[in-house]
Amino acid sequence: MRRLVYVEGLNPRYRRAESNESLVAEENYLKINEECISGIFGHLNVRNDTLEFTALYAKDNAPCQAVWRYDTKGNRVRVSARTGHLLPLPVAARILDDLTDPETVEAGDKDTPAEVVAKQTVDFVSTPRLETFEEELTRLYAPLDKRKRFPTYWY
Repeated sequence: MRRLVYVEGLNPRYRRAESNESLVAEENYLKINEECISGIFGHLNVRNDTLEFTALYAKDNAPCQAVWRYDTKGNRVRVSARTGHLLPLPVAARILDDLTDPETVEAGDKDTPAEVVAKQTVDFVSTPRLETFEEELTRLYAPLDKRKRFPTYWY
């Protein structure tokens, strides 16, 4: 298994573009192992063949603990617990499992409209009834049975 990680701004490589001779910045990956991590990140935990690491403060090389808080606009943001500075999430953190970015994706023809998705179909306020789905449909849509039932006797 290859353990590679991209850290924005940490391992840049510059090359000249062929078309207009300008510099293009590219990020090189870091190969994750204990020797590499010990100099870059603070705490390294290896659990079940997965790595958990935290970024370091630039001044004192102490680990940066992050907490989630709400800003003045009501957005949930990541904040440093010690300094109170905002820790922005990288763009790759927004990418979903199907490799789409929810902020840039547009609804297509086969997507369900938002008003249909937001429509409430279950009434949670009324008291629940002990009946099956078929009995509920019969109660709502079938004509009432006005026949009187004969009494049943047990001998």
